[in-house]
Formats: sequence, structure tokens, C-alpha cells
Amino acid sequence: MVCDGFEILSDEAQKQIPELWTPHQKAELSRLGVEIEDLNAAYAWLQHELTPLKMARYGPVSDREAVVVELLSLCGLSARRQSEKANERRPRILIISSLIEPEFLSACEVFQYLLQTELSVECLVVDGINQMATCRPFAYYLVVLLFRGIFRDMDFTKLLMHAAYSAPMQRCLDMVPVIADSNFDFPSIDTLLKRHPISAPFPGGHAHAEQVLRGLRTVLALPFAPLSSAGLRQRQVAEIASRMHRYQDSVAAATQDKSDDLCVDGAAVPSYRDHWDHFVPEVELDGDEMVEVSF
Repeated sequence: MVCDGFEILSDEAQKQIPELWTPHQKAELSRLGVEIEDLNAAYAWLQHELTPLKMARYGPVSDREAVVVELLSLCGLSARRQSEKANERRPRILIISSLIEPEFLSACEVFQYLLQTELSVECLVVDGINQMATCRPFAYYLVVLLFRGIFRDMDFTKLLMHAAYSAPMQRCLDMVPVIADSNFDFPSIDTLLKRHPISAPFPGGHAHAEQVLRGLRTVLALPFAPLSSAGLRQRQVAEIASRMHRYQDSVAAATQDKSDDLCVDGAAVPSYRDHWDHFVPEVELDGDEMVEVSF
């Protein structure tokens, strides 16, 4: 299976493979009956003689699921897939983060699966304003996975402001910050506001943006290590899930959710897409120079 962005080794790079192994490692391989020439042959076979499946690191989960189903079919295994129309989904917990790196998206999806399993409540990684506008009226919690450099991503900032904005007749989402990167360090609020000057096109304007950023920093963020052992990830997710008091009793919560849904279905849910149609943020550069960035 080949992910987009992968490049096969050139002939010159393949010749350098023996240099990547230490004498001790070569001795260990030799004791197992494997020589360096065998490794070169294996790389050549893998790259040139097999027809790979191709998987996009970005895009809908359903596309990646289709590749996995094809993989299982080639292995002689069967897979059961549950299809669900997007407009019928009513996730109660929304997950957002910067998606500029595929690894960030992968970490969010792993977290979504573990949290959904822990609470038996539908969760969703939101990838844009339209999806947020559709799902937000039925949600109660907003989980923000924090990675190093996340506040340089204006798409994330825009999505965060939209998610945290509550219009009349809309419920406020409880924000749950999660540190998913040990190198993450929360910058000061003044630094954030200076980096991303925020004006009226944001829902709620500058005052709302400052309130959201301060609220995100005020709440104690719990850790989640995407690359740690399965046991540690499960314990971390269980601790994060304990903050979502509404879903500690899943049966009672499901009944209450259905009751609340009737109120949402019976009300005219406003769309806030109009707040963003003409939004062109300013990004500060060195000195006083400003540049406009369109989405």
C-alpha cells in the first residue's frame, strides 16, 4: 500500500542500503540467515515487481476504508462496512485540530475511535466550516487537539472561532483542550492576537476571539500521546472522557439527546456561512508589512 507523497528508492539510493546497517546489525541478520544482498533483492521486489494499492493521506475516511476493504479482499478476507448518510449523522462530540499535516489528521482519527469506544457516543473529526455548520447544532462538546505550530494555521483558527460562536437559540459547546504533541507550548494571548489580527468578519468579532483563546488556555489540557502504547492511549482517553459528564451514563444521555434533538429539529437552525463569505484575514509579517490571505 503506497500513500501519496511516497517516492521509491533510486538505483543510487538502493546501493547505499548496506551503509545504513551497522556491523552489529549485519551480524545479527547473518545469524538469522539474512545477508545484505537479500535486503537489496527484497527492496527491488517490493518496488518493481508488485502492484501497490494507493491510499490518499487526506480526504474522506470512506475513501481510505475502500482501500482497506480492497486490501482485505486481495488477502482473501471479508470486511463488513456500515454505511451512513452524512446528513443523518448527529455526532455529540466534535473534534478539531490543524490538518496541515496528514499525521495530525491520523492522530485525530485515532483519538476519535478511542473516545467513541470509551463513551459509546458518536464523535466526528470536523474538517471544514460546512461540516461544522451541519453538525454543531446536535453536539455538546468540542475537543481541540493541540499540536506544535497549530496557531499558525489560519484554517484552524477560523474553524475554532466558528465552532465556539453561539448564536441566539444555539447551545454553547463545552471545550475540552487536549495536548497531542509533547513539543506544544501555548503562546501568550497577546502574541496570538498580534499574529492573527481579528476583525468583524469573525463571528462575535475581536472580543469573542479573545474570549475563546483565553478560555482554551484557561482549561487544563490533558495529554494524549498518539504514538504511545495502546494501553497508555486508552488510559489517557479514559481520563479525557471523564470530563464529559453528560455521557457518563450513556443510557440516560441517549434519551436526553433524543429529546433535545426534537427541539433542534423544530427550530430554524441559522447558518453562519455568511459570516465567512467575504472573510480575508490579515497575517502579520516582519515589521509593519501586512499581506492578505484568501481561502
